Amino acid sequence: MSLPVSPSDLHDFVLVVQHGGLSAAERATGIDKSRLSRRITRLEQALGVQLLRRTPRHVTLTTAGERVYAHCREGLLCFERAIEELNELAAEPSGRVRLSCPVQITQTYLTRLLPAFLQAYPRIQVEVEASDRIVDLSRDPIDLALRVRPELEDSRHLVARPLLPVRNWLVASPVLMEARGAIEDPEALADWPSVAWPSAVSEAGPIWALRRHAQIERFSHQPRLLVNNLDVQLRAVETGIGIGLLPNVIVTNAIEAGRLARVLPDWEGECEELIHLIFPRSRHPSPATRELISYLCAHLPDQIRAGVQPPGQAG
Repeated sequence: MSLPVSPSDLHDFVLVVQHGGLSAAERATGIDKSRLSRRITRLEQALGVQLLRRTPRHVTLTTAGERVYAHCREGLLCFERAIEELNELAAEPSGRVRLSCPVQITQTYLTRLLPAFLQAYPRIQVEVEASDRIVDLSRDPIDLALRVRPELEDSRHLVARPLLPVRNWLVASPVLMEARGAIEDPEALADWPSVAWPSAVSEAGPIWALRRHAQIERFSHQPRLLVNNLDVQLRAVETGIGIGLLPNVIVTNAIEAGRLARVLPDWEGECEELIHLIFPRSRHPSPATRELISYLCAHLPDQIRAGVQPPGQAG
């Protein structure tokens, strides 16, 4: 390489290739074709190779030109994306953000969190899908999702922000506990009615795996209702159908309001779960999406810890 390579020469080389010739590039960009020709000649001299085969009407890439074009085009795309991001930062975030969230977290926490966010960002629209289903972010029209799980099976394709640990507590309605008396021993769960996930029933019968410090044991229970929906489970437990093993983040308010009480508070579900905020690794989040991610990461953990107290304003 005998001369330094000029970025403007590389840029003009890409323009000529993209438009299929000097005259076409001149018509599309307004840059004089003689200047384009001089810059490409200067680039070829600097690199010491021929990049284009010129005819009166067309230009074609040489083998060396194909390689240079591929790298230059990729670099220009990165540069264009950087300019777009800078422009986005300068502009007020706007547009729609589609968020999937479990029903109880939506009802208990998002309804108190989102008003402050929407007031701070009047041009952002948030569309919430309140559902306990696991959305497929590669296919479903969802930008963000909150999941409560021990781990994410598809983490290779997702960016996950862990927000808060979740523990499963044994709870029952005070009416049920008054009618049947207090439980002193987890073995007594075998004689109590329960509300549970269908997956809690194995070949060995209905089993809950419970932890007390480092001690893990499995105890039988007697399901009156099996249902794969947390909202239905919570309502059933509140009405006294049976004991439930439910996430602390959705029962805290009911306990404080006196609709539920903890059972065997020294014991909790074996697996600690995490609330994750996730979005596709392959999808570039919009400025509006990034603002909602930052807001939820900053406020949702504190909102859950504090119960029903919302933050005063958006972050």
